[in-house]
Amino acid sequence: MSQHFIRRLAGFGPLQRAWFQLHEPPIVSAIYGLWYVGLLCVGLYSMFNPPTTIEAAAGDPLMSAIAGLLALAGVWGVITIATGDAWLERFAVGFGVLGWFAYGVISTYLWYTATTGNRGMATLAIFGSLVLTGGRWYWVRKISFSERKKRRLQQRRLTQQ
Repeated sequence: MSQHFIRRLAGFGPLQRAWFQLHEPPIVSAIYGLWYVGLLCVGLYSMFNPPTTIEAAAGDPLMSAIAGLLALAGVWGVITIATGDAWLERFAVGFGVLGWFAYGVISTYLWYTATTGNRGMATLAIFGSLVLTGGRWYWVRKISFSERKKRRLQQRRLTQQ
């Protein structure tokens, strides 16, 4: 009998069952799941309505590539958070860091060269997002490919509860 079936019989609702399916500390997975949804929204919005100053400085193809990287990081991250495949989530973190870094470089260039307007706040927000996305690496870098190790850690976690 699977845990899913046991929890359904115990009266767990779909949200509670989803919460118990998360593989890390559930609050960390939930926060980063929401972060990846935000990345997806930012990427999709930037694809269809790119920032005009950045698009003018970098060109339409580069801005589309940056938006695509952020959207891809969001989709990939949500899927890997839900399935618990942290070794695949490393790719989502990489796509997100690459997208935010490229966006930050262009925004920093505009901040220093623009004579009007203030890009400082936007640039600092972009680099804050870069740090938050890169901070996810702290959680996923320790997880190995070894199924034996995963089972041993899961057994240890079950005995602590």
